[in-house]
Amino acid sequence: MQTSNSHKQSKLISTTTLFVLTATLLFTACSPKPSAEETAAQTKAIVEKAAADAKAELLTEQAAEKAKQEAMAAAVKKEVQAQQRAAVNEKVARRPAICANCGVVSAVNIIEAKGKGTGVGVVTGGVVGGLLGNQIAKNSSNQRAATAAGVVGGALVGNQIERSVKKTTTYDIVVQMNNGTTQTINQATDPVLTVGQKVKIENGVVVKN
Repeated sequence: MQTSNSHKQSKLISTTTLFVLTATLLFTACSPKPSAEETAAQTKAIVEKAAADAKAELLTEQAAEKAKQEAMAAAVKKEVQAQQRAAVNEKVARRPAICANCGVVSAVNIIEAKGKGTGVGVVTGGVVGGLLGNQIAKNSSNQRAATAAGVVGGALVGNQIERSVKKTTTYDIVVQMNNGTTQTINQATDPVLTVGQKVKIENGVVVKN
């Protein structure tokens, strides 16, 4: 850029000098012979005007070139920004959406609850216990006491047996959700899951993901 401007300036000065010499010769030929001082003053005025015109033209060209470069730089910057925005949008579009019902198993707890006695076990156990007590203490002076003890003991055993038979086993599955929350799901069946396994919750049931 600097070399181009220098070349243009040199060309303008050369043209100006030629113009000054031509004008001086024409002026000398058509006018009475001026004094040396007048000739020098006229020449100086012409040279200064030509130099001023050349400088103004050069400044105009430099300003135009600068504006052109600034416009190009602005266009390049705008294009780079557009590409950066496109890259960001593409990255966001490729990012997988967070699964709201997905997570990881953090614990599986087995919950056992004994069933409630209905009285059937008490009655049945009492009858069986009474018969056993009566048979064991048969022909004994303590037959009645043994029979009563058998009834009581049998009733207790029968009640425990009934409750054990009716006990329930459920499973509390603790899931650390992808959104940072924790959910505990109780299921009646064994989920066959391990801690750290990826799962999702569907209709209140934990399933493998």
